[in-house]
Formats: sequence, structure tokens, C-alpha cells
Amino acid sequence: MDGQNILVVAMSWAAQLTVAIFFIAGFVSFYTEIWNQAFRNTQRPRSERIVLRAILILLSIGLGSVLHFAGYISGNNAMMYHNIGLFILVFALLDEEINLGEYLIRGGALIVVWAMHHMSHFMPQRFTISMLILLLLMVVIWAYRRVIEPRFILRLLFASLIALDFWLTLPNHSAGMTMSPSIEVEAVLMFFVMKLSTGRQQNLWAHNEQVAHLANYDELTNTKNFTAYLRLLVLHTLVNNH
Repeated sequence: MDGQNILVVAMSWAAQLTVAIFFIAGFVSFYTEIWNQAFRNTQRPRSERIVLRAILILLSIGLGSVLHFAGYISGNNAMMYHNIGLFILVFALLDEEINLGEYLIRGGALIVVWAMHHMSHFMPQRFTISMLILLLLMVVIWAYRRVIEPRFILRLLFASLIALDFWLTLPNHSAGMTMSPSIEVEAVLMFFVMKLSTGRQQNLWAHNEQVAHLANYDELTNTKNFTAYLRLLVLHTLVNNH
């Protein structure tokens, strides 16, 4: 490949990366806002919070699946669409507060999309290896989710491991792409930079969570403080009066 072709490939990759970063920044902000309403806003009725949790599942699975489908038909932009779709499905998986049922639904969607990438040119040994690695990572993420979720470096590590497993084990022809070592490297690097770009959002969210916790819980006993109990008492009084 001559210098001009290398420059064209690099510019195309950079353009796709830029679009992907802006897209996921908006997605993370939107997802986090709904997440806060579903898990942290205790003033909402329980039924509404359950609906919001269902919306989070539909949002991540629906959008991730649509983007993977777009990758099938997008030609030169396939890598970008598949990476954004993979990012969304993995992002939704790395959620500390969801229950086991929600985790299995999200994990199941990731497995289905994963399998679809292997269907057109099925290679049993490669698919089996990739799936075993994915299942192992999913078990570890669930077992240690309360350690992984608040620490961006761990989220980055596990998301990158899933991306490595995904891209390095695809068949030679997958979902509108012809795979090669250079394509695999480009795809993994794109995913890593995409995930790295959300670090500031993740750290800001973690800081806000810590501030909210300190405002409502006693630092020594880790129980709700007087202000938090007073706020709940006022809320219950208002609800009962209505």
C-alpha cells in the first residue's frame, strides 16, 4: 500500500472515529439521564421506575441491534456501525444496579448479535473459542460488577477485552466486511478510543454519585442521615395528604 492510500485509509478511519465518538457521547448522556430517573430518583413511583428500567433495556438492545444491521448494508462504514452497536451492548452490560434477569436479557442480546456475525461463513472452532471467552467475561463481570462499575479503568479493560474477542475471532467474511489483520487492528483501536473518550463522563458521573451518597448517608455508619430521613418524611406526608 503506497503513501497516498495509507493517508486515505487513515483519514477515513479518523472520520468514522469522530462520528462514533460524538454519537456515543450523546447516547451515554441520554442513557445516564434515564438511568438516574430509574435507579436514583426515589420520588418516582415504583411502577414508573420499573418502566424506565424496561426502557433502558429496549434502548440498548434496540439501538445496538439496529446499528449492527446498518453495518451489514453500509459498505465502507461497516466497521463504525458495528463498533457503535457493540459499544452500546457492552455499555449496557456494565451496569452495577441491574438485577440478574436484566443482565441475562442484555447478555443474551449481545450473544445473538455475536452469533449473527459468524453465520454467513460459519467456522465452528473459531466461534466456539470466541463464545467461551465471552461467556467467561460475562460471568466475571456479573460476579465483580460492584467493583468494576465504579472504576472506569476496569470498565475500559473489560470492554476492550470483549472487543478484542469480538474482532479477532470473526470469520474471514462477516456482516458485510472482509476481515484482515489490518482491519482487526483498526476496529479494536477504534473501539478502545471510543471507550476511552467516555472517561470524563464516567468520572463525572461517579463523582456526582459520591456527592449524592455523602449528602444522604452517614460516613461512619453508612445509614441514612437525619436530612435524608426528614426529606422522606416530608415526601410521605405530602403523598398521604393528597
